[in-house]
Amino acid sequence: MRYFLMLALVVGFSVQQFGCATTGVSRDALTGTAKDHVDRGVELHEEGDLGGAITEFQTAIGLDPTYVNAYYNYGLALADKGDPEGAIGEFRTVLNLEPNHALAHTNLGLALYSTGDQEGAIGEFRTGLRLDP
Repeated sequence: MRYFLMLALVVGFSVQQFGCATTGVSRDALTGTAKDHVDRGVELHEEGDLGGAITEFQTAIGLDPTYVNAYYNYGLALADKGDPEGAIGEFRTVLNLEPNHALAHTNLGLALYSTGDQEGAIGEFRTGLRLDP
């Protein structure tokens, strides 16, 4: 029992002293909800600050790893940044969490097309259109 109390104190001190140990995000960045960070990320993306937007989406994911809109908007930002492979990964995460997300299928199709995967892109476009004609 004493060992676990000591371990809890050490881990607690480390997180307080150096930030969040599991996400690599500073404690200051963890203020607000995941939705707050996604909203701020969308604003930054619209202003053209892709780096700032990406940081906000990553923070949102660190706060709530099940928040679909964080992954979706992260994928959009990565696509706009010229990282289609990264965008593909984020859109696939969205679809793992919410398989009927029509826009994720459509944007996954765009990202796949940009990497030369025309067959994969067509399949995603068809799924997106089937879900939201």
